[in-house]
Amino acid sequence: PLSTKHIRTPIVALVISVVIWIVSCGVALQMFFVYTVRNYTSEDVTVCSDDWAPNYDHRRIYFLCLFLIGYIIPLISIAVPSALLIRQLWSLPVTEGPGLRGSNRAKRRVTRLVIVIVGLFFACWFPMHAIWMSVNWNPESWSRNYSYWHYYSRMFAQTLAYANSAMNPVIYAFLSTQFRKGF
Repeated sequence: PLSTKHIRTPIVALVISVVIWIVSCGVALQMFFVYTVRNYTSEDVTVCSDDWAPNYDHRRIYFLCLFLIGYIIPLISIAVPSALLIRQLWSLPVTEGPGLRGSNRAKRRVTRLVIVIVGLFFACWFPMHAIWMSVNWNPESWSRNYSYWHYYSRMFAQTLAYANSAMNPVIYAFLSTQFRKGF
């Protein structure tokens, strides 16, 4: 990770950002074609929901792709470089003397920070994707036994996933003295 400085340039960052935006828009564009307004006159309710008829398998494929693109690939993209960073950090030669104790403490702090960031991404986004996979591969259990628990679990999982973005600056503030000094 530390030896890839020649790859981490503004042009590469721009290209990666553009590709991410194009893929994100492409994934989201699918919803434009499948969402519809439904009126439930018996309950006097109108909802906007997806309608994948006549082929429900397309929904499964879509959510499987969403799981891969929105969870697995980002998790790997975060976890692998983080693991390499930690390995590189701990393999650096350490000089004996009074600085050894402080050096090890700094390494432990960085390791803890990286593990917390990766762990929070995993923990915050997994429930939402697990529910989506459950709904798509076992829809009968959700439609037959749908309850407030199902509704609130989906809302909680979605809120938790979105909250992950707000957590990172807070985690950096609590776990990184250098980050705090910057403010």
